[in-house]
Amino acid sequence: MELTEAYRECERITWSQARNFAYGIRLLPPDKRHGLAVIYAFARRIDDIGDGTMPAAEKIAGLEAARRQILDLTRPPSDDPVLLALADVERNFPVPMAAFGELIDGCVADVRGTSYQTFDDLLYYCRCVAGSIGRLSLGIFGTSRDWYATGWKLLAMLDRRSAACTGAMAGIYRRLLDRIAAEPAAVLRGRISLSGREKATVAVKALAGRPG
Repeated sequence: MELTEAYRECERITWSQARNFAYGIRLLPPDKRHGLAVIYAFARRIDDIGDGTMPAAEKIAGLEAARRQILDLTRPPSDDPVLLALADVERNFPVPMAAFGELIDGCVADVRGTSYQTFDDLLYYCRCVAGSIGRLSLGIFGTSRDWYATGWKLLAMLDRRSAACTGAMAGIYRRLLDRIAAEPAAVLRGRISLSGREKATVAVKALAGRPG
């Protein structure tokens, strides 16, 4: 399989399965857009294993197989477009592939029904299931030094298009959170989503450097 085709498949996965995430990705220049689509496609594969209907033991086996795949991307299977593209991303971007391992740790914890007794326990879980994606994304965006306590301050460290991408995704999820906070029971009735017009509004504001 050619790399061009592999990247195209990763973008197809992203556009079809990540309604909110994809909206922000579209604001990136082509090379970063392609790279972030690959990151999403493999992260989606991990999530799908964890959230699937297989018995727990099979889920964990599948997650551990994914962990082995990211430990050695020097010879990805030629019939796996996501791994082919991921190997190319590793060659061309400073992506911390070990963060995929933390995402897998979070999914394994979900499969095992792990509970969190302290805030520090919960903080580590959040690092695994959400922070890992942030660190992987920074490898695509590119950034210059240290941790910041507030995520929004990070935007100033990115170039305009990367900041717009991140701002759009953050704005969409913030609106979703506000909607859930206003009516928590709504999540029990079905998927909470924004209209196309609302997402477009957030994207326009992100391009202008304003929170959505």
